[in-house]
Amino acid sequence: MAGIVALVYFVAGSLAFTRKIKLFTIASSLLLIAALKIIAVSQPLTIFFVALLVIAFVVLLVVNTERDNKSVFCFSLPCWLLISAVLLDLFYLT
Repeated sequence: MAGIVALVYFVAGSLAFTRKIKLFTIASSLLLIAALKIIAVSQPLTIFFVALLVIAFVVLLVVNTERDNKSVFCFSLPCWLLISAVLLDLFYLT
């Protein structure tokens, strides 16, 4: 499931914001896979992370700013999700 979610996020983000495949978009998708694999033991937490991604994506589509700014935020969100997943795994999930 993590790979499918990351692939959909990568394709949708690339089409909506960058229109090109860049290295940071690929790295971001790999980080998203890692974050979702870490929290896979908790289904409510996985649903929360996916819902957070969807909400952020929709908000970025609506916000009226430059496309470059949107792409940076869109593809930096998985980095923050990975950090929070590691912290949650260290303190709560184990």
